[in-house]
Amino acid sequence: MTQETPQPGYEEAFVDVAGARMYYLRAGSGRPMLLIHGLIGSSATWRNNIDALAQHASVYAIDLVNMGKSQRVGGLDAGLRPPPGASSQSWTRSISPKRTSWPTRTAELSR
Repeated sequence: MTQETPQPGYEEAFVDVAGARMYYLRAGSGRPMLLIHGLIGSSATWRNNIDALAQHASVYAIDLVNMGKSQRVGGLDAGLRPPPGASSQSWTRSISPKRTSWPTRTAELSR
């Protein structure tokens, strides 16, 4: 499987979350927006949406552990429940430790 090259203007980085190295793309500025892919996906899931969203927000598209460019962790349960210490809140604390809280909203997209 080949990894896609990010678009110009995207920042590629890694952050340690609950002992695992997670990859993310960042684009835009403004209020933070965290994009989390579905099962068996990666940050590339959002490739057609990031540019438009980045016009209005600081967009972070992550690769969950064992997906995309993030670290592979042996013995990790790939079920629907996150491992202890791994959540969107632990990711946001890792990326911005000085910030005490992030506004949180969940959006449901319909087809």
